[in-house]
Amino acid sequence: MTKIAARLLSGVSYRQVVLTLPAQLRIKFYNHPQQSRLYSQFMMLAHQCLEEMIQTKFGCKSLKIATIV
Repeated sequence: MTKIAARLLSGVSYRQVVLTLPAQLRIKFYNHPQQSRLYSQFMMLAHQCLEEMIQTKFGCKSLKIATIV
């Protein structure tokens, strides 16, 4: 796996966002029969929400974010 630092672009500001599940959902996620699919869908939804928040904040629908999972 390529180290993240090797993939960063010079002159670009980066920010880290850490998403955590509320305690009451952790067991449901952990015990879910399709855990991988559930986590993938959760991460896609989180990406969409964060991107929409950034676009709204800056008033620019063409802004895109990148995520590393």
